[in-house]
Amino acid sequence: MKGIRVKYRVFFGFLLSASLSIYLSSLNASTFTVTKTTGHADSTLIWALEQCQTNPGADTVNFDLSQDDPQYNSQFWTIELDGSLPTLTDDATFIDGQTQKDRISYEWDGPVIEINGLASSASHPGLQINSSYNIISHLAFVNFPATAISISGASSKYNTITGCYIGISADGSTSKENNGNGIECVNYSSHTSICYGNVISNNTRYGIQFENSSDNKILGNIVGTDASGLEARPNGAYPKKYAGVNISHISKNNQVGDGTETGRNILSGNHRTGIRFEKTGAENNILQGNYIGVGSDGITKIPNGEAGLLIGRDAKYNIVGGDTPEQANIISGNHSSGVQMARESSFNTLKGNLIGLDASGTVAVPNDHNGIYFYGNDEEGYPHDNTIGPGNIICGNGTSPYDQFWAAISIDNRGTVNNTCYGNWLGTNPYTSFNDGQPTGILVQHGAHNNILGPDNVIVNCDFNGVHILNDSTTSNKITRNLIYNYQEKPILNEDGGNNSLERPTIHTATGKRITGKSFAFAVVELYAGYTGAANEYLGSATADSTGYFQWFGAVPDALISATATDQNGNTSEFSESVPLPVEMLSFTVTQQNKETVSLIWRTTNEINNHGFRIERKHDDLQFENIGFVQVKTEGSVCEYQFDDKIQSPGNYSYRIIQIDNNGNETISGLQSIFISPEQFKLVLENYPNPFNNSTKIDYYVPGSERTKIEIFNLKGQLLKSFTNISLNKSNSLIWDGTDSEGKIVNSGQYFIILSNSQNRFVKKCLFIK
Repeated sequence: MKGIRVKYRVFFGFLLSASLSIYLSSLNASTFTVTKTTGHADSTLIWALEQCQTNPGADTVNFDLSQDDPQYNSQFWTIELDGSLPTLTDDATFIDGQTQKDRISYEWDGPVIEINGLASSASHPGLQINSSYNIISHLAFVNFPATAISISGASSKYNTITGCYIGISADGSTSKENNGNGIECVNYSSHTSICYGNVISNNTRYGIQFENSSDNKILGNIVGTDASGLEARPNGAYPKKYAGVNISHISKNNQVGDGTETGRNILSGNHRTGIRFEKTGAENNILQGNYIGVGSDGITKIPNGEAGLLIGRDAKYNIVGGDTPEQANIISGNHSSGVQMARESSFNTLKGNLIGLDASGTVAVPNDHNGIYFYGNDEEGYPHDNTIGPGNIICGNGTSPYDQFWAAISIDNRGTVNNTCYGNWLGTNPYTSFNDGQPTGILVQHGAHNNILGPDNVIVNCDFNGVHILNDSTTSNKITRNLIYNYQEKPILNEDGGNNSLERPTIHTATGKRITGKSFAFAVVELYAGYTGAANEYLGSATADSTGYFQWFGAVPDALISATATDQNGNTSEFSESVPLPVEMLSFTVTQQNKETVSLIWRTTNEINNHGFRIERKHDDLQFENIGFVQVKTEGSVCEYQFDDKIQSPGNYSYRIIQIDNNGNETISGLQSIFISPEQFKLVLENYPNPFNNSTKIDYYVPGSERTKIEIFNLKGQLLKSFTNISLNKSNSLIWDGTDSEGKIVNSGQYFIILSNSQNRFVKKCLFIK
């Protein structure tokens, strides 16, 4: 949590210059200084707040505590209250714990004043705010017998809590629970900012609760761990178990995270759920760019006791994730499912999130159960009309205990209807640089109906089935235009009457530019190409006539052809038997051999009337171009071919092979794609491990021969160490042992590794822990 002081100063200054200018220009402002840590006399905290409430206008509470004070322990001061703090009823009170931090010489990102509320009333919150434009900064609120900070009433607007520790000691680690919520915004309060550097952990109820409270922001906080974000300090004590954040009844337009690194919240380690949207009126809230179930490094598993996120009990129109990678929530490592869509939740959207992965999208951090789980009951309703997609990446979930009834997406119970899942990656990421599937891709069971699965889901690496529709009451679940491959049992399984056990279509011919076959009357038949009966490529659809006959015209790839059929009620069949072409392609792969070479390798059998293969390539969104021709081999029943393509720039490359008969007919293979990273054509910089406590290996690549350097900077921009003997035009590595240029070990914290020359600059952030 480095940089809190700078963030606070900018944020504090913004509020003074904008929202509070009316107070500073028209009313007398006074400052009251706290110099005593105990008692109820002048210069104590209780006295200062009493003065603020009787003095109209914008007042500031500063701190000037002595290091000779017996309540100082060389790191922070403890203010021992002998009663309850006064309620803030006058607008614009600034309680500025940063003023005490400015009086000490050592660096510490947390507060240096701890307010101990043991003597407070159990019926009164630690700090009750019933007014507007107040700022509470850099204080620890601990051991209160009730909620630590309560912001209540329609007159409470534009309040700010920043840099405070709630339920955890000013040392950032020791648990000192408040017997209630950490922070609550209730009774139509609005526009509260809980922002930047708050650590809200170890409270017996919710870390943060909004009820009848709207237009609030939760940005840059830790909820459920210690100040490092790497050790659990749960909110929600047993036996009831509460969530880290609860956005509840009539709480609208709240924002949790904003898709920036500074706005990211860590919502991990809580006894129950990381965050919940629930009850009527919990609407139009946004959840973006947060870590839910993992630590501040984006990979350490710090599970919430149940799901990472729950949306339920009539919560509507909430948005989880976004359209850019920065807006993705990392929802991983939780003890139950990553996301639960529960009990009458409707019209919510989840898009662009990583579920079961670390922040890089390349390491599995599984949720124990499903990636996303839909469920409900007759008493409280069922989830309906929700949208999952596009762009969610859901991998590796369903590990405890391992069972085929865990899935990337599980849709359960008879009233769960009209939900749509489309455009998601289940079991891989978009560039196939990571592959770790679930037991089942999508599971629909126990009467869930009228849900739509597709288009454009990629469902791969399933240890059982790609899509599993189970039970005779589970009907009208449409499965459309998905790619399903690398499964162990079936791409689609309709079991025990699922989807009315709809009859599979039959393919009669699949040659040249036409596919024909038979299904039931007026079936919508979708056609796919694959290599082992899988659906690697969607070709198109045809509608059967009254006799069930269908035909489709288009380029037929050199692959196995299969099909599904969907009736007018939305039931989709299992896949048909696959039909091979005269020249059967056993496999087709594309791999990067080195920085400049991509190799296409394919194997065929049953070659008859084959002239050869034309190789075509598409770069990014350009048209396909002819890049070569490979002559046919004449020996052996199984033939293997290879073609090497020299590339000149990064981007997405797609390849296809055009098989040409001796009579000129052509058959197009399925597409194989590969992403060539831009980093291979410029400076490359990585380090591992990160965080580290001994040394970290810095891997780098420097093209050309221009002088280049690697430098280590701290958060103040001070140069600590420089490496100038850099190997050029090849991949290399060096070791940084956490020392500066004089050989002294640096302090624990975040540092920047910068690789640069006159044309390029590459920055990596690392965390050093002594």
